[in-house]
Amino acid sequence: FVQRFGTLKLSILFVVLSLVFTLGGSYVIRVSMGSQVQPDDFISAVVLTMLSAPWVLYFFSELIKQLENSRTNLKEVVSQLESLREEDVFLNRELQSNIRQLNHEIEQRKQAQEEREALFKDLEKEIQDKSEQEAQARRLSTLLRSIIDASPDLIYYRNEEGRFAGCNRIAELMTGKTEQELLGLTPKDVYEEELARQIVASDHEVLETNASITEELWLRFADGRRRYFEMKRVPFFDKDGNRIGLLSFGRDMTERKQAENAAAKASTDKTRFIATISHELRTPLNGIVGLSRMLRDTELSEEQFNWV
Repeated sequence: FVQRFGTLKLSILFVVLSLVFTLGGSYVIRVSMGSQVQPDDFISAVVLTMLSAPWVLYFFSELIKQLENSRTNLKEVVSQLESLREEDVFLNRELQSNIRQLNHEIEQRKQAQEEREALFKDLEKEIQDKSEQEAQARRLSTLLRSIIDASPDLIYYRNEEGRFAGCNRIAELMTGKTEQELLGLTPKDVYEEELARQIVASDHEVLETNASITEELWLRFADGRRRYFEMKRVPFFDKDGNRIGLLSFGRDMTERKQAENAAAKASTDKTRFIATISHELRTPLNGIVGLSRMLRDTELSEEQFNWV
């Protein structure tokens, strides 16, 4: 309002209004009191108005300035409050968005945690199952090892390169080496040269044909004993059907071989004995038969003829 009309115009208007109000008030008072209105009354009112008007004008001017400043400040405050309200709305929206995002992340993390827990449970179960399987495999391996070592047969197996990969107790006694010492050795490192060549040739035949073979061998033990074994060699495959070497096992047939040799020798001795006896008996019998025939051709009594 002040900026619209100007301070000077408002001041003049205020003085005029004050003067009119003072003159009017003096006139009303004089008339109401029944006194006669004198020019001096108007002059005193005008003088009083002119003396008090600047101060009143100054007061109202300052008051208006204060009000204007207050209005301006209030407007600024309102503007700031509006800005703060808009910022608060924006922050509230952003906060709501962040809360929704946070809730989504919390839900995802919760789901991921549940999946991890389920995975850990499955992993623990798998580890437990594998541990049980490994324990079972170890028990079976120990049992199988005990059976193999307790077997009276000679058992060993070699890989594709012809190197020893394992054996039983009888093989250790025969070679004079432990299983750990045999690992990686070839037949040439263990057996005599001629026997090693024969074994390598048999191994080569098994690996070439993928078929088992059976042969009989005299094997010398580390303590010098010679034993007769019936050896069988078979190809050795893994669970996927891939050949990984050959398995050899042999049974000690020494007693049977000795019995066969003894029987053959007895048969030969019997035949020779019979032939000798036949030869020894044939010569005198031939003489007796010839003499008997000669006697039958001569004159004999009935009793002598019956003897012949």
